[in-house]
Amino acid sequence: MIETDGFASHGTRQAFERDRLRDQRLKRAGYEPLRFTWRQLTIGPAWVADTVAAILARRAAR
Repeated sequence: MIETDGFASHGTRQAFERDRLRDQRLKRAGYEPLRFTWRQLTIGPAWVADTVAAILARRAAR
């Protein structure tokens, strides 16, 4: 699971806590949340793509 994660979406402590709880629930369900910031996507899209590809390759090798 891939998400963009912007600074603005965590404007409050409650929003930050809610996101951490969501990640924990997803991990318990067998998902591996992978978060990228908007800045990472716009400044380094090749790095983001390479990271996703490496993670998918590692999962496929299992």
